[in-house]
This record gives sequence, C-alpha cells and structure tokens, in this order.
Amino acid sequence: MGPVSYYACQVAKEAIEQAGLDQDFLSSGRTGIAFGSIQGSPSIQRNIQQILLDPDTEGLSKINAADYLKSMMHTTAVNISKMFAITGRVISSCTACTTASQSIGLGYESIKYGLQDAMICGAADEYDLTPVAAFDKSARVLNSL
Repeated sequence: MGPVSYYACQVAKEAIEQAGLDQDFLSSGRTGIAFGSIQGSPSIQRNIQQILLDPDTEGLSKINAADYLKSMMHTTAVNISKMFAITGRVISSCTACTTASQSIGLGYESIKYGLQDAMICGAADEYDLTPVAAFDKSARVLNSL
C-alpha cells in the first residue's frame, strides 16, 4: 500500500467507527465506496520512472508488481474495499480539486437511487512535490490573468 492509500484507509477507519458500521454491514454488499485521488501515489510513480530511465538497471525486472497497485489512480478506493472487506460498489474519481466533491456526489446518487444503503466517500492525496508544484504553477498562472 502506498502512502496515499494509507491515508485513505486511516480516514475510512475513522469514518466507519464514527458511523458505527459493523463488519457484517460492510461486507453485506449494501455498503459501497466512492473515493478518489488526484493521481495515485506520486512517490511510487517517481520511483518507477527512475528505474525505467536509469540505463544501469534492468528496467522492468526491478519493478515490483505491487508498485502499479500503489500508484494507480483508483488505489484509494481499491485498498479501502480490501482493508474493510467492502463488497458493494467501488467508484473512483480523479478530477483534481473536485475529486472529493465528486465522490460525495456519486455516493449520494448511489444511495438516492437505491443502489447502496451506505457509501464511504472522499478523497486522499500525498503531500508530494509533483501535485504541490502543479497546483502552485496553476495558482501563479491564474493570479497573473
């Protein structure tokens, strides 16, 4: 599990405890997840890129199969579903600043239309150079307009 999934699972654990949801309900198929991330785990993605670009390594043979699972966009939702044995819908959004808002909206619709009785919704991201630099650059461009 990459750092972003760790954060997501920790906050999901707190939400589950605060809501008083028991394991039978979580695993019943009546509980789903709508949880996203801007880009998965950028620290893991950077490690993969460094391995692939380093001419002195053996490239793909140095990359662990779990590295992809840590870096994929839907890593937060998948890891929450696995950690808490949630068997309902698993929805993952990746819409930058609106990822959490969209997840909440998708969770609301899942309940409103009777597809789920409960949804764990939100988003998590790593505090990492890549997203911080991208958001900083975007803010500077917008402020110069």
